[in-house]
This record gives sequence, C-alpha cells and structure tokens, in this order.
Amino acid sequence: MADPCTGLPDNIRTKFRSKNGWLPVKDTKAAPYRYVCSVNSFYDSEYAPLGSMSGVLIGDRLVLTAAHVVWPQKDLIAKEVYVIPGLKKGFMPFGSASATKLIIWPKYKPPKLTSKGKLGYSTVDFENDLALIVTREKIGQAHEYEPDQPGAGYWGKGVMPFDSQGTTIGALPGWRPGHFNVNICGYPNVKRDRTPWYYFDSTLKGALEPGLMFVRNKLCHGHSGSPVWIKRSRSQGGRVLIGIFIGWKFINSNKAQACVRLINEEVLQFIYDIHRGKKVGKQITL
Repeated sequence: MADPCTGLPDNIRTKFRSKNGWLPVKDTKAAPYRYVCSVNSFYDSEYAPLGSMSGVLIGDRLVLTAAHVVWPQKDLIAKEVYVIPGLKKGFMPFGSASATKLIIWPKYKPPKLTSKGKLGYSTVDFENDLALIVTREKIGQAHEYEPDQPGAGYWGKGVMPFDSQGTTIGALPGWRPGHFNVNICGYPNVKRDRTPWYYFDSTLKGALEPGLMFVRNKLCHGHSGSPVWIKRSRSQGGRVLIGIFIGWKFINSNKAQACVRLINEEVLQFIYDIHRGKKVGKQITL
C-alpha cells in the first residue's frame, strides 16, 4: 500500500527510537521549535484529512512547506488547511490558524498516476516541490481577539526576547558532502502523540541533482515540509534555514534517499516577493 499523500510504500515508515538519533522535542515553546508547524490538509467533501505533515513559519502569516503537502496529486488540491506551531500532544501554545491561500512554486508539477492507478515515483517533482501557506490569522503575533495568546514569532526575524540565538533564512553556497551538519525537526506520522521530533548533526551525504541534497539520517511520513537548518554564531545568522525536507527520492527500484530541497537565491527571491505582496507562483484561494 502507498501513502495517499506521498505515494511512498508503507514499508518505508520508520520506527523512531532515540538510538537512531531522533529525540522528541521537550519544550515546543522554545526556539526554534516554536516555529515548526503541524500542517493539516483536508481534501474530500467531508474534509477528512489524508494525514498531517510539517512546515515552518517564515512570516506572521506565512508557512513554508513542500508543495505535495497541499497538492499531492494532479486532481487533488487541499480545500482546507490548518497550521499549528509548537503542537505537542494536543497542546497548542500559540493556537492554530486556517489558510486563505496557497502559493505554489511556479514550476511545480504534481505527481501523475500510472496506468494502474498508482503514483509514479519518477514523476514526483522534488526540485520544484515547494509551497507557501498564507494564513488568515497572524499566528506569528499575539492574537487580535485573544491578547493573552502569545505569538509564535517566525523563522527569519533574527534575535527575539525568546530566541537569543536568532534565526535567518539563507542559501548555502559552496557546500560539499560531509562539510556541513544539519538539523531537522518535524511531525512524523508514525508517532501518534502529535509531538515533533528532532535530529541534530545529520551529515550531508551528497547531491542528487542541482538544488537537491540528501542526508544520512532516516525520515518518514509526516516529515515532508520540515525545516532543515545549520547552527552558526549569532553574528553569522544564528540558526540558518537552508532547506525543506521533501521526501524519499528513488535512485533506482531498490534504493531511496532522504531528499532535501535547498534554499537558493531563486527561492529567497520568491519568498521576498511574497513578503512584499507581489503576485508570484501559482496562487490558489481557499
């Protein structure tokens, strides 16, 4: 059986254990975990969810994620999307927000079905699998009608009272295998308690093709859209968001790699244009 959102075989699901390097986030109100979101997309007439995924706040009303999180198949686009930053075991320290618009990377093409009605792995568009979710509520700020509800803040706002290390978004030029270690955090669907799990110091193994890299550790369903970052000194940008985990890219019929879409200058310009209110990408109003 294949997962309805990613089309990946169920046997890729990973049993998360601390000995594999993955650990549950103890305090989701701490930075940078407060910016990591559970993304819940609803599709059919009854709005039954196909599964929660991950994303990261990069603005008061903007969540960066993988495009297949909200558009997993050609004729299947989310009708409702809700994002919850810092979710842990049902506790929502910053509330939740509903989406008003999806902004899809302009070159993205959703996966196609094979003649047997299954997703063709070769058609998954990893290089262009990016999207931004625009929320109705300013989840990064204190709620307008609930002033006692704190805002989550967002990745890229620099140093904050609750984030002394600071965060930035940047391209990673000149990287090479083994040169950088990255950190990843998201909401794996194999864990039913709705807790984010993180992995520190995963080694970059190499490039798959321009714009993509793969990492050494194991990821699973639900991690799609998870932020990937490196940690530097505050003067060098603090925690630098450098990519988004997309999914398992099949190199051949027997081997798959955990694939990350790197943030480059083109992606940075895309994000900047959206922050300025410029109409870019494929825009879908919900």
